[in-house]
Amino acid sequence: MAKHPSKTGYYLTKSLNFAIFAGMKQQYRIDIRMLSGGYEGPGAAFNEDFFITNDIVNTPQMYMFGMPMRFDALVIGLTRKGTMEANFNLRPFAARENQLMLSIPENLVELKGVSADYQGWYVAISMDYLRKLDVNIGKTVHLYPALSANPFLSIASERMEYLCGLLDTLFQTLQEYSGKDYSEPLVRNLMSAFVNAAYGFGMEQLDSISRVRSHSKDGYFLRFLSLLQEDATSQREIKHYADKLSLTPKYFSEIIKDVSGNSAAEWIASYTIAEASLLIRFSGKTMEQIADDLNFSSLAAFSKYFKQHTGKTPSEYRKG
Repeated sequence: MAKHPSKTGYYLTKSLNFAIFAGMKQQYRIDIRMLSGGYEGPGAAFNEDFFITNDIVNTPQMYMFGMPMRFDALVIGLTRKGTMEANFNLRPFAARENQLMLSIPENLVELKGVSADYQGWYVAISMDYLRKLDVNIGKTVHLYPALSANPFLSIASERMEYLCGLLDTLFQTLQEYSGKDYSEPLVRNLMSAFVNAAYGFGMEQLDSISRVRSHSKDGYFLRFLSLLQEDATSQREIKHYADKLSLTPKYFSEIIKDVSGNSAAEWIASYTIAEASLLIRFSGKTMEQIADDLNFSSLAAFSKYFKQHTGKTPSEYRKG
């Protein structure tokens, strides 16, 4: 697949124009099988449980993320060199040298660009396979709001090399011992060691970040983002989120604007439109069904809201 270098040296996704979308079969959530199916190249798949690539620039599956997508997997990224730009939950981030990325399934992820000199690993692990590993991510649920707001975490270079070394060994094992009677436990143990180490390193960083007092402005904003992921498809009133945080709507709005630079109404609309866009483009549902899923009183109300924020009606957006 041809790449598209920009003037800045980045390889940019051409949103929705890649032929790979033809195989998505009206899905707007990506799973491991969609990444690994029939792929032969720098990535490797094992029993459709995980996907690994050490060449993100030349891995066409990564370009599925040319628009906001949810991925039904835990995704761990390691950046050794270069820069990758992406939106997580509609916020812009950039992965740089010696940064670890952790992304949980409910995140909205959109790949914006990868520098030509990028070097790193990306591993996607299905939640079913994760349960087979000796990994307990449930004990860190309280850190998920901080993780959603801080998907890229800086770690020591020694830790980065340790993690990359584990993946080098895992990748070599997949290539050289695939099909052997002992390959599955080998791979499972190596993957368990990698996930435990990466997750542990990341949680240490997040723990220090999340020590922001829950009743500080930053703390309220993180909690608002977490609520948006849960409620944006059904709740668009500022009062709903203010009440959840035990704040007055006025003070709540002031906090969100002060911390993020965008109003609470803009955040709510952005999440709603992102979800609506995915449903329109990939769900195969009728507009009436989508309007109902998003808790609009009628199709007319949904169409008016969508056009107000995108300049197109839902039907026009579906046609492209």
